[in-house]
Amino acid sequence: MKYQMVTIQMVIKISIVLVIIAIFNFSMSHLLLKGKLTAFIDHELSEKVLLAEELVLSQGHFVNGQVILDGFDEVSIIPTYQVSEKINNVMATEHLLANNWTIYEDSTQPIRYYFKQLSGNNSLFLAVNIGQHQDIENRIIAVDIFVTLFTYGCFLFILFWIIGQQLRPLGEIERYLAEVSSGNLSKRLSFKRDKQFDWLAERINEMVEKIEQLVTKVKVKANKQIEYMAYHDHLTGLPNRRLFQETLNNEIKVSRTNNQKCFVFLVSINSYKSWVNSYGSTVADECLKVLADRIQDITPLRGCVSRYDSQEFSILLSDDKKKAISSFSQNLMKVCEKSLLINGEEISCSISVGCVSFPEGGEYHETLMRHASLALHTAKEKGKKEVVEYTEQLGLEKLEYTVIESRFKKALRDQKLTLFYQPQINILTGKVIGVEALLRWKDEELGFVSPSKFIPIIERTNLINDLGKWVIQEACKQLKEWEGAGLPELKMSINVSTKQFQDSNIVEVVEESLKQSGLMANQLMIELTEETAMEDVNESLTKMRQLREMGVELAIDDFGTGYSSLRYLTAFRVHSIKIDRGFMKELDQSEEGKEVVSAIIGLAKNLKLKVVAEGVESLQQLQFLKSKKCSLIQGYYFSKPLSANELENWVRNHQQLQYS
Repeated sequence: MKYQMVTIQMVIKISIVLVIIAIFNFSMSHLLLKGKLTAFIDHELSEKVLLAEELVLSQGHFVNGQVILDGFDEVSIIPTYQVSEKINNVMATEHLLANNWTIYEDSTQPIRYYFKQLSGNNSLFLAVNIGQHQDIENRIIAVDIFVTLFTYGCFLFILFWIIGQQLRPLGEIERYLAEVSSGNLSKRLSFKRDKQFDWLAERINEMVEKIEQLVTKVKVKANKQIEYMAYHDHLTGLPNRRLFQETLNNEIKVSRTNNQKCFVFLVSINSYKSWVNSYGSTVADECLKVLADRIQDITPLRGCVSRYDSQEFSILLSDDKKKAISSFSQNLMKVCEKSLLINGEEISCSISVGCVSFPEGGEYHETLMRHASLALHTAKEKGKKEVVEYTEQLGLEKLEYTVIESRFKKALRDQKLTLFYQPQINILTGKVIGVEALLRWKDEELGFVSPSKFIPIIERTNLINDLGKWVIQEACKQLKEWEGAGLPELKMSINVSTKQFQDSNIVEVVEESLKQSGLMANQLMIELTEETAMEDVNESLTKMRQLREMGVELAIDDFGTGYSSLRYLTAFRVHSIKIDRGFMKELDQSEEGKEVVSAIIGLAKNLKLKVVAEGVESLQQLQFLKSKKCSLIQGYYFSKPLSANELENWVRNHQQLQYS
């Protein structure tokens, strides 16, 4: 225990002080008492010597010239000598000197000599052993040390016991605080034997009680905060997906009980990606918060708005009136399409909305949200600024979508896809100048599947890149085979999808395909829609430049149906534009259609671009185009798309085309 360590440390410190005091005391007593002790012993010896003198004179007897005394351990032999002048180094005391004794000590041994002239020529010479006196002195010192150490040890033991008893409450406090630190705040401290420390226990208990109250408050607040964070979006403060799901489940139960409808809206922010790319994530987040406020403002009190995903909001309405729901949808599009004012700058916004109703669109949460998501994707496909409500027909189309995607994966893996080719004619020379590669798919179960049906599905998956690579490689390879078969020089046009063109390695795919097939780069034309080119202008400009440097020609397909500007059209530096087949149909229907086609041809001529008219099906269309000096024609008037063998035979049989 730590309090025992404190006790030991206190005892050690006190012991050190006591040792110093004992050493000092012993040293001082030894210095001060040594002289007195020596004087006392000398005086005692002097008295014994005088007594010996009296005994010698009165009772002593000589044996062989020596005086023998009994009963004096300190006095040994007492010889008689003639007076000698050689005695020196005399050390005498006043007492002995007063009695005519001469004293001297032998420095080589512990003997003191006493000399006195007797009557006649005789003298008394005493040799006294003083070693015993030194032993007495040493014994006194030893006893002094032993008594000091014994007293010191007893004192330390008593001191240790007293301090231990006094510090015992510290041990109980230590054990109590250990329990408190482990989280046990309900227990209270009490001293069973040391009642004098009850005041300290009361203070500690008051402190722990306040800590317990504070911890309880913090826990309650933290739990509320955790619960809020678990059910709300940190950015907008709206309910999150989890809370929305619970709310929807509860609303489904109420609607089922009351036999009424409820509606779920799924709102996708189409502009979010462009916000991040153009203004940064901070501004994009501010835009989301403004949109969240706008949607909340128009949502009825019984409704629920949540941030369902990073770019999606979900709305739950319990109103079963179709008119009210329709009005809400219109209002939703209106407030969300309105420009956002962020940091003094107006930022445009575009949304798509999917809607589903209970119970028509599903009777459970998972079904409703899945169908709402399907309606949302359909809205995006229709042009993004749309509100689409889920219907049973939409569900069937989704099922078809799943089947087509699964079957197409198998067809691509098993190489069951085919390229068809539609010839392009120069009506001024009547010669075939090129072909456009068109993908065809005939499934064992589904039969012939229109490209307009499966291409949009494939474009939403990663399969489009693998498919696009296969088309480029196969088309280049086929054109080279036709050259080897003796066909005239042709140009191969290949349409590249938006996703494939934005892929980082499209240039490498084209370069590799040309290298593998041995085809010249100027025999290949890559066709891009306006939407593809405008998806990422900077990236498109870079890739177009790289393709031009290789010698590959570029064309804008379906010109007039997209949203490119003339500034970008010149910046793209394409070689030709292709008039969309939709304009060909309008040639026979209105003068406005003719004016549009004429304007496109005139624009191309002014920009020194080639013009290819797609979808030409009648002689009247052909004659109009010729009158406007549009000489490159593609369409059913000359030929439908053909297989590779059919195209080869067709070209051989139509070396010089005529029309009337």
